[in-house]
Amino acid sequence: MTQFNLLDTAAAFTVVFWALAVLSAPVIFTGGWWALLPVGLLIGGLFSYAGALVTARQHGTLLATAYDLHRFDMLRNLHVALPKTPEQERTTNQRVSRFLRYGRPYLTGLDYDENGKIAIKYEHPEPDTTSPSPASEPTSSN
Repeated sequence: MTQFNLLDTAAAFTVVFWALAVLSAPVIFTGGWWALLPVGLLIGGLFSYAGALVTARQHGTLLATAYDLHRFDMLRNLHVALPKTPEQERTTNQRVSRFLRYGRPYLTGLDYDENGKIAIKYEHPEPDTTSPSPASEPTSSN
């Protein structure tokens, strides 16, 4: 979350610096050292903008990494069949994206019932039988 806070702060500073530069523009006509104030504010805004761009790229990398690490968990939790090939994964991801974007059922297993309404078939994962159940754990008798 720190990355997002940095992005938010850098963007806010960019807007503030540039707004103050515009508001302080009449100071240029007074002459003297005060004429450098709007220029300094513009430069401060440029540095803040550059920082926001760097932070946005890093935040995008973090989001892409999190997605890559957990994409199959997401599909499993959406009860969608896991793809077997990269082409199937691309198609599944496009359907899930359309579903999340538009709220329409573009997921796998689309069928129509006798009334013409869409009937979605979910694929539920098999229960995990590799982990021992709490009842089968040995108890210690001291």
